[in-house]
Amino acid sequence: MPRNLHLHLPWLGAAALAFLAGTWLGTTRTAKSAKSSPTHIRRPAISQQGPHSSPSRTAASDPSVPPPISDDDIHALAEHAFRDSNPVERSLAFSTLLSRLTPETAVMIERDFVSQYRSGITDSQRRTFYYAWGTIDGRGAVQYALDNLGGEVLGLLISEVLPGWGAADPSASLAWLDGPGPAALAASLQRSDTDPDRFGTMLKDYRPELYGGIADRNLAMAVEYALQPSNTDHAESCLSEISERALIQLGPSGAAAWADNLPDGSPKGSALATIAPSFCSDNREGAIQWLETYADVNWAYPALDIVRKRFNLFPPESP
Repeated sequence: MPRNLHLHLPWLGAAALAFLAGTWLGTTRTAKSAKSSPTHIRRPAISQQGPHSSPSRTAASDPSVPPPISDDDIHALAEHAFRDSNPVERSLAFSTLLSRLTPETAVMIERDFVSQYRSGITDSQRRTFYYAWGTIDGRGAVQYALDNLGGEVLGLLISEVLPGWGAADPSASLAWLDGPGPAALAASLQRSDTDPDRFGTMLKDYRPELYGGIADRNLAMAVEYALQPSNTDHAESCLSEISERALIQLGPSGAAAWADNLPDGSPKGSALATIAPSFCSDNREGAIQWLETYADVNWAYPALDIVRKRFNLFPPESP
């Protein structure tokens, strides 16, 4: 599969689900209208024109293109996506919501729903929403957080927006993290009566998530950024996060072959330690043969130790 297709697969899936949701919403509205109750969630009519459709094709110029979704329908759709107890209908509504996301509607959803219903929104929904927001307006999402949030909530949003921003625009997101980001975060935390010495240091922990987002776009690019001399202090944690993406994209054996081509050293050892348990679960004998090639190097010992403890393989002595 072409590498750049990986980045677009989630949006292709969202678009397909949006088409199904449009059909589903139209057919269920009539069927359920007779038995609606005061607690019934309104299901808006959703057009199938995506957020990145050509601006030349509008409802005015092309009768086959439905008009843009209104703010009221976005609100109704978000209610349905976050509060419907039916998992299929909830997933359809949430996918449709993502397919219609714009910088403006993202702010509205964060303000009126995500920040208000944090206990009702699943962790997966929150992470996916913030990731999507990062892909369409990473800089705006971060700035919204800095201007309006504080404390751990601020850190949570930034940590989950940065991977999407990294996937969409690696250079801009890294420039923010290496440039004005730390000072802006500290200033925002200070304004919100949060100890900047405590939360300002959290910014360094966002780097692995950002590099993981870049890996969603391109594994080789993420590795190149992670192994630059300026990132030496974070290289191991970044390679671990990138390796998680490699496992998803390539599978355990493919990720192991990918890791073989990394430069020798402790960052590569971190990648091996991330990949080894999944490889052992998937193909025990193949994983043993793979790890035996690293049995005599000190930086690979963490991977061997993890496998030894979990699967009772390899002697406990350090190489």
